[in-house]
Amino acid sequence: GDCDVLLLPLPVMHDGAFISAPLSERKIALADIFSRINDNTVIFAGNPGRCFFAAAEAADIQNEIINYADIPEFSILGAVPTAEGAAAEIPKLTGKTVSGSVILVTGCGRVGKQLSILLKSMNADVYVSARKNADISWIDANGMKPLRTSCISDCNIAFDIICNTVPALIFDKKTLENLKGNPSILELASKPYGAGFKF
Repeated sequence: GDCDVLLLPLPVMHDGAFISAPLSERKIALADIFSRINDNTVIFAGNPGRCFFAAAEAADIQNEIINYADIPEFSILGAVPTAEGAAAEIPKLTGKTVSGSVILVTGCGRVGKQLSILLKSMNADVYVSARKNADISWIDANGMKPLRTSCISDCNIAFDIICNTVPALIFDKKTLENLKGNPSILELASKPYGAGFKF
């Protein structure tokens, strides 16, 4: 109750009542946390959604709430360990080195750009998908192969792995059925993710 700052995870919640704490042996109710803080505690939360704010309103929380995922320094610098972690996972998933692998990175946002640059520097054959003309130009200008996101299902390239960074359904049933070869998909996006897991 005496804390000046409450730092909650990213994402802050995994359902409507409990905070995201996958390594905890018990569920931690957001309402329990709210009942223990004082009125001056500043709350930092990662991507708080409607259920978070509804719980705050129900608990009559008037505290300052900051979504640290929206702070540019956090999101830009956070792309670095995400890209490095993805690069480390690729050999485990494919049984091949990154060097020489044919890789599709979907999305040209912060993580997509950081990851594609890293993979290219490791001598991978890197394709990057995007929707915007400016992103297609950026991909081409940086020595990678651009691919329109809407054209992934028509692509004739057998990728070793696909690294998705887009939090929207890209890999629906049709797209997955049309993929050449048998690529692994490394999901790096937040919910609702880009891979159609049910397919």
